[in-house]
Amino acid sequence: MKKLLLIFFLLTSTCFADIPINEFVDKTISGEQTTLNVYAYPKYYTNNGVLEIVDTSIIVSQDVGWDFEVKKGVYKLRIKNDGTFEVNHLGDVYSLKFLGLGFFNSDTKQRITPAQTQVTLSSPIVSGNSITWSLAGGSTYQIIYDNDTLRDILTVGNTAKNFLKNNKPNGWTADNTWVGLIYDIDLLGSSMIEGIDLETDGEIAFIQNGRIKHRIRKTNARSTNYQAPKIDSNGNIINPVESSLSWPRRRIIKNGKYVEAIKATALDVLDNGNLVFNTDVTFQEGVNGYVGMLDTRMEGQDAATNFETSHLTQGTYATTYEYASLMKWDLSSISSSATVTSSTITLTAYSNDGNTTYDLNRFIKRLG
Repeated sequence: MKKLLLIFFLLTSTCFADIPINEFVDKTISGEQTTLNVYAYPKYYTNNGVLEIVDTSIIVSQDVGWDFEVKKGVYKLRIKNDGTFEVNHLGDVYSLKFLGLGFFNSDTKQRITPAQTQVTLSSPIVSGNSITWSLAGGSTYQIIYDNDTLRDILTVGNTAKNFLKNNKPNGWTADNTWVGLIYDIDLLGSSMIEGIDLETDGEIAFIQNGRIKHRIRKTNARSTNYQAPKIDSNGNIINPVESSLSWPRRRIIKNGKYVEAIKATALDVLDNGNLVFNTDVTFQEGVNGYVGMLDTRMEGQDAATNFETSHLTQGTYATTYEYASLMKWDLSSISSSATVTSSTITLTAYSNDGNTTYDLNRFIKRLG
């Protein structure tokens, strides 16, 4: 028996020179199976009728006071030679400048940045969507522009690791001594940041109307020798040393400074790999706080009933009338200047005969 599945999409118009791909669908039919590949802007756009991928390469900035930029993607990024970068997403703006490596005391909230690990950035190398500064002691600092993720990566070489290991602040304990990245942070242009004086082992969210618009993700710092745990047939980890070379991070924002830190005991581990801090900022509405999805079903024999709070049903009853379902996502919070890199819908279907196929159809309403 063939079932019918109806999906309702509400798509807002976007204001870009490139033509949005809100309706480009590649349809493949194989027997009774239909596959729809939906291509979304800005990862894809039309250039004189030709489907192309958006170029997120970092280019020379045309804005006074800035050296590099990307303005085609989900967020706008501007960068200075000295490592300062500014992010603009949905009109929410903040900037960071990497100052160097230092220590953080989780009890006293004191920060110490030794002169030897402070940085003065200049003359970066730009390659595609990445920009890289070389630092002393075999370290590098890099910013990478992805379609929906900003990657801010510091690779700490062994010379810098050993210096920090041998210069922990006197009187600080193994429990309260943290080591990591220290930035200047400017949040004056951000109305979404959850707090300008906070400390967390989790993520930092930027929230508007109860919905997360972008977030600084929870990620660990790792050695370049790190390996994911490998388990043998008895359930034992066969690479315990390599799989342990990962350390959870603490995030602190206070008095115009931003700190990404791990326990300083990580420096005492016998490991000749570089230490990598990869700070990701994701630009999308997170599942936490998003309440904009609606669904309902329709029944041929009961067309006047609202089934909004009922379960979804598909199929045909005794060849007499059909069930069909509708789903709708509220996208009104996406501004006209925003772009969408991708969207994914995962549906789990349960069939009473175990041998059922479904059709998926779109209903599009244009706005603007």
